[in-house]
Amino acid sequence: MKVRPGRSLRAKLVVTSVLVLVVMLTTLAINSLQLVESTLVEQARMRARILGPVLNSALAPPLARRDYAVLQKILREARDEDALSYLVVLDSSGHPVAAEGWNPQRALPRLEDNDSFADFKSDERFDTSLPLTLGGKPYGELRLGVSTGFLQIAGALLLRQSLIIAAAAIALAIVLQLTLGLWITRHLRQLIAAGEAMAAGDLSTRVPVRSNDEVGQLAAAFNSMAQSIADRIRELRASEAKFHAIADYSYGCELWLSPHGKLLWINTRVEAVAGYTPPECHAMPDFPYPLVSPPEWPRMREAMAGALQGTVGDDFVFRAQRKDGSEFWAAADWRPIYGEDGSYVGLRLSVHDVTARQEAENKLSDTLRELERANAIQKEYLILASDERARLNALLNAMQVGILFVDRNNRVIYSNPAFDTAFNDAATIADPAQQTAKYIEAQRIAVDDAAVLFLRYGVTRYLVQPYVSGLTATSSDHQNIGDVFLETIKILKKS
Repeated sequence: MKVRPGRSLRAKLVVTSVLVLVVMLTTLAINSLQLVESTLVEQARMRARILGPVLNSALAPPLARRDYAVLQKILREARDEDALSYLVVLDSSGHPVAAEGWNPQRALPRLEDNDSFADFKSDERFDTSLPLTLGGKPYGELRLGVSTGFLQIAGALLLRQSLIIAAAAIALAIVLQLTLGLWITRHLRQLIAAGEAMAAGDLSTRVPVRSNDEVGQLAAAFNSMAQSIADRIRELRASEAKFHAIADYSYGCELWLSPHGKLLWINTRVEAVAGYTPPECHAMPDFPYPLVSPPEWPRMREAMAGALQGTVGDDFVFRAQRKDGSEFWAAADWRPIYGEDGSYVGLRLSVHDVTARQEAENKLSDTLRELERANAIQKEYLILASDERARLNALLNAMQVGILFVDRNNRVIYSNPAFDTAFNDAATIADPAQQTAKYIEAQRIAVDDAAVLFLRYGVTRYLVQPYVSGLTATSSDHQNIGDVFLETIKILKKS
């Protein structure tokens, strides 16, 4: 930054010193003039006192003899234009008897024995009087005007010399002040240049320290300050880089609201989430409602009112609206922010696009509802199957033939009482031949006399006696034998 002409430190130093010097020299000159004037006035009075005895000795005798012609001659010879302006001799009664340089018909001027130099300057003479005595006896009075022209000449000379001295002193002061100002401002300009370089981003700028005086101390203090500022700026830049790395590359939109709900800061992720830039968000008078679907505004106002009171919110799901008018599902979390002194300084919010999650939850809800309906139907079928199984068991238990059901692993899963009797009797016979015959009888009961024999080997197979009709296979017989409606089966008389 350039300093405007006349406003530099050097110019101010020169102007100030010159003004001080002018005031001092003016005061000194005025005081000198007053002293000179006082001295010159005193010299004028002293000249009158010196001339008094000489004029008295020359004028008193003729005045005593009343020889006025001689008085007039003496006055003419004694008067000098440069020394005495006029001479008037008065007799003892105060009448003028001789005069030179003054019209006797005019009234004599007022005596100026106690007047100042200004009074002398008004008429350029000093009006005074001297008594004329002879042998101690007064014969009259001499009125004379001592010329003060020399006083004005001396005053003008003194004033001219004072002005010359003052001009020389002022010129010398200007030169000295310019030299001093140049020396001082040269170092200050170095400090200014270093400060401007630091302001432009050059944190390595320093100034040389060439002395131990105040200027050197100032340079050293500047270097210390510059180092401290450079360290703080580097720390601030590192902290700012971390902040932007966290804030601008977060998954969702992060923002900070004031205690009154005004947007203070928002990261750049808002553009990816909602299509608005951070400046556009700051320009919104009613933020964040332009980013919320209008039907959700009442819920959002209620949530915001509670959040600004310092409450904590988690996973507040709402319909959001992008800049292009499209809508999506969003979830907001918020926490109150407190300063180092514990004061409430605002609210931090995190907003995430949860459209995929919400759609998955909606699909899951639909699926659960379908499963619930299917489970209800299955329960209904199980109840029906259980009833059919009970009826089948009652029918099989009432039969006098042996019935045995075996699974694919040859495990008995059902046998009626007739088969159990034959099989158990065989187990009690000690004779192997008789026992074998009993087992064959049990087999015959299970196979030959069974109306229907269900075989389960991954596919549906029935061994049906010719006298059984109405047995129809179902799609689930290979899983559940109970899916048989017994009222459709008819057991005919054996042929």
